[in-house]
Amino acid sequence: MNLFTWAEGKVRKFNIWDIAVLKTYLFFLGMIVGAYFAQFVQANLYIFAVIVILSLIWLLYRMFGRD
Repeated sequence: MNLFTWAEGKVRKFNIWDIAVLKTYLFFLGMIVGAYFAQFVQANLYIFAVIVILSLIWLLYRMFGRD
């Protein structure tokens, strides 16, 4: 079993809320990485970082916490 097959099987179990959290996670992660030098992102970096960390914890729990 390769990594992509395994991940695809896990993602297929996501419901609409899990997908929404995934998109939120990727959006804010992209804001941090892509616009790191923008003053708005720098002023609110900790808020965005907390959102990214909480989203990642949620997704990891959904992938590994239950079957």
